[in-house]
Amino acid sequence: MRGRDPHHTLFWPEVTLASLGVLAALYVARSLMLPLVLALLISLLLAPLVSLLARWFVPRGLGAALIMVALAGVLILGGYLLADPAQRWIDQAPRAINELQQKLAPITQKLNSVSEAAVDATTDGQATEDVDVETGSGLSMRDAFLQQAREFGLGFVLFFFLLYFLLACSDQLKRNLMRALATEKNRQRVLGVLQSMQRRISRYLLTITVINSVLGALVALLTWWFDLPNPLLWGVVAGTLNFVPYLGPMVTLTVLLAVAITSLPTASAVSLGLIFFALTSLEGQLITPTIVGRNVALNPVFVFLALIFWGWLWGVIGALLAIPIMVSCKIVCDEVPRLKPLGIMLGRSR
Repeated sequence: MRGRDPHHTLFWPEVTLASLGVLAALYVARSLMLPLVLALLISLLLAPLVSLLARWFVPRGLGAALIMVALAGVLILGGYLLADPAQRWIDQAPRAINELQQKLAPITQKLNSVSEAAVDATTDGQATEDVDVETGSGLSMRDAFLQQAREFGLGFVLFFFLLYFLLACSDQLKRNLMRALATEKNRQRVLGVLQSMQRRISRYLLTITVINSVLGALVALLTWWFDLPNPLLWGVVAGTLNFVPYLGPMVTLTVLLAVAITSLPTASAVSLGLIFFALTSLEGQLITPTIVGRNVALNPVFVFLALIFWGWLWGVIGALLAIPIMVSCKIVCDEVPRLKPLGIMLGRSR
């Protein structure tokens, strides 16, 4: 009778306990972990630029600082360009909602009549009691907004500094890790795995960012062609939400249709919605799978589970980061021999 390998029997229980501990830490310390994870992913995206500057004899610290200044400039410029259109749409939202309700009144009336008939048939003439719902006196809207703004500001500062140090010190951290390993064989194996993971993850993040940016530019041109107000805003919204598969394009389509119905003739609004649906379908079903490749494609079941889990854990930002995190985990599993079965399970069947 063959004896069991003690390392094999202890591996999966240890992984399970470690995973539960990580999940608890992610939830309890989400205000800290969210900037950290975001900085780690962005550092993998921008690391090739730092390496390129280093090959041009620019010190990594200086190269990271230049990239951070450029990133801050892009964010400030984007905020400046989008702040006024976003504020105008927020101010116009009540009037737009009223117009949308008026245009959709015939449909909603029919739905309400069907619903009332179903309720009458279900209750079978029984009277319903009115229920008074008491609302707690929590924070005022102003206090809640200030609290959220303060947390966002602290998180952004933390993200900014973490990103700089990850870009500036990644090479030094890698060298320290190599020195910590005992044998040259282990050094070469770990170095090969790290380089492969960094290359694949950064390539995926760069590719998906370029694809979503192109989609956002096309949506901006589309809304400009149909004379929808503030096309730049809708392009940014479409490109950003497209990081969330399936749900992101659906939300963008719903918002664009609602805005178009209140701003354009019905035929133009429907045409805009159909063209946007065709664009996102072409991108999601053909362009992205062809360019990214099936080796990092995820099973749709795990895509939905990731969206639900990270959205519950970290809200909207978590939903945006869900797929990049899942793809990064799959690449790590593909590169680590003992985790390859998990990587195969996460992937899409060929």
